[in-house]
Amino acid sequence: MNLFNLFKKKPKFKDDLFGELSYTTFKYPLKNFYDGSVEFHSQKIGIIIDADSQGPRQDQKELFLQIRDSYQSLKNNTIIPFLNKEIIEWMDGQTIQDFDSEFSIDAISIPFVIKKPAEWSITFYCETISHYVTIDFSDFKPLHTQIDG
Repeated sequence: MNLFNLFKKKPKFKDDLFGELSYTTFKYPLKNFYDGSVEFHSQKIGIIIDADSQGPRQDQKELFLQIRDSYQSLKNNTIIPFLNKEIIEWMDGQTIQDFDSEFSIDAISIPFVIKKPAEWSITFYCETISHYVTIDFSDFKPLHTQIDG
């Protein structure tokens, strides 16, 4: 890859669920991904989908739809309790008071290979600590968080 390839326009792909996506390729094809914006509970969020030149696969779309359709329950029953334990030190010992005003979804990432249990991640921006918080999931069970500034 030479320096001028960095400035090449990314190929666009139109997907029936995700809309217009940009496609980024690498020498190692399993690192190729699509990215764009998608409507998610009345807000635009980023979507990153590891996939080949054929576009996102049906199992990836189904996983996204499962996440979207179960998000309210997932947020209330899993994400909030998990984050209350994981980032309490970052929040000066306080718990989350109003999740929807303290956290906004930045992006959802869906991997190339969907196997059971399906691994995926969701990234939030936390206003309270001014950091991005990513939760990695195995199906709908949170595994760990990463906090980036």
